[in-house]
Amino acid sequence: MGTNLPDINKKDKSTVEKYIYINGLNNTEVALFKIIGGGHTEPSITKRYGSRYLKLVGNQNNDIEMANEVWDFLKNKSK
Repeated sequence: MGTNLPDINKKDKSTVEKYIYINGLNNTEVALFKIIGGGHTEPSITKRYGSRYLKLVGNQNNDIEMANEVWDFLKNKSK
């Protein structure tokens, strides 16, 4: 079951669910961020795409900073 992340920007009309899968092959772990109501662009609080671009790829979620989420996941994995 996923965890609903805070909907900090209600104007983007999308939300985020986070799933963590553990105990994979060789004890691997995977994180999945499911964007509900979003399009095909990375979620970002700071980087905003223009309306023409979003018309092509769909809505952008502004509740998480994807680069930060990736770093938070990976930074402790190399130890």
